[in-house]
Amino acid sequence: TFYAHVDITELRRAHEKITAIEVEQSRLQERDGILQDVHDGFGSQISSVRLMIEQGNLSQSQLVDALHECMADLHLVVDTLSHSASGLSDAFVDFKFRTERRMSRFPVQLHWEVQLEHAPELSQREILQVLRIVQEALNNAIKHANAANIWITATSNHHGTLVVKVRDDGCGMPQDIQMGRGLNNMKGRARNIGAVIEIRAIDTGGTEVELTLGK
Repeated sequence: TFYAHVDITELRRAHEKITAIEVEQSRLQERDGILQDVHDGFGSQISSVRLMIEQGNLSQSQLVDALHECMADLHLVVDTLSHSASGLSDAFVDFKFRTERRMSRFPVQLHWEVQLEHAPELSQREILQVLRIVQEALNNAIKHANAANIWITATSNHHGTLVVKVRDDGCGMPQDIQMGRGLNNMKGRARNIGAVIEIRAIDTGGTEVELTLGK
C-alpha cells in the first residue's frame, strides 16, 4: 500500500510537471506567433514607407500619418504581450484609452459600447487580430470616409459569440470599390482567427464593418 501511494504521488507530480511544460510551450508558441506577425505586418509597413520616401511619393503629412499608424500598431502588440493574463474586455479598455488619445487630433467623435461579460476566451494572438481589425476600420473611416462620428460596439452573448462593429457616418463606399491593402488586411486577419467579417454600405450614409467570432 505504501509503494502504491508513492507511485500515485510520483505519477501525479510527473503529470503536473508535464502539464506545466506544455502550458509554457504553448505560451512561447503564442508569443512567437505574435512576434512573427510583427515582423510580417509592422516590418512590411516600414519597408513600404521607406520605399515611398525614396521614390519621392510621400508627403510630410502622409509620413506623419504612417508613423502614427506604426506607433499605434506597436502599442497594440506591447499591450497584448504585457497583459498575458488579461482577456478581451481588459484589452478593449487599454485600446479605447490609447485610441481616444490618438484620435484627438482628428475632428471626429468616437462613441463606444463595450459589453464583454460573456466574451469567449481568446489567445493573445486572437485578441491582437481583433483589435487590429478595429484599428484598421477606424483608420479607413477617418482617412477615406471623412466621418464626423464613429460608433464602436463590442458585445458577446451567453453562447460566447463575439460581435464587433465599427460604423461611421462618412461618405460611404463607392460601388466600384477596390480591395486595397486595408480591406485585404482585415479580411485576412479575420480568416486567420476563424472569424467572419462583413463590410457594407449603410442606406443612410456611411460604412459598417462587422466582425463575428464564435468559440
